Amino acid sequence: MSLGKRLKIERIRKGVTTREVSKKFNLGKSTISNYENDYRKPDAEMIRKLAEYYGVTADYLLGLTEHRNVKVLKEDSLPYTLRNEGVEEIGILDKYAKDKNVDPEVVKKIIDALSKE
Repeated sequence: MSLGKRLKIERIRKGVTTREVSKKFNLGKSTISNYENDYRKPDAEMIRKLAEYYGVTADYLLGLTEHRNVKVLKEDSLPYTLRNEGVEEIGILDKYAKDKNVDPEVVKKIIDALSKE
């Protein structure tokens, strides 16, 4: 799926119009429309801003992953057992992390799976 199609889908999911997005980023409505129709490509900074606005990753918008969002848990929100092992942060797919309340056993399974080569 193209960048433009993903941008349009995310705009619709958010429930906003092209006019609202254009006002948010101080761009012309036609610019947003051109992005969504793949006539123009946003620069890297605009992709970052749009990803943040829509609550998805830039990798998702660019088609590098099918996962819309990844939560990054920092040291202060990780379970003690992980902090004790020297883990400072970990990225977890959003379906495993809800408001930073991640079951330590789930985190352990994820780390174990990532550690295997």
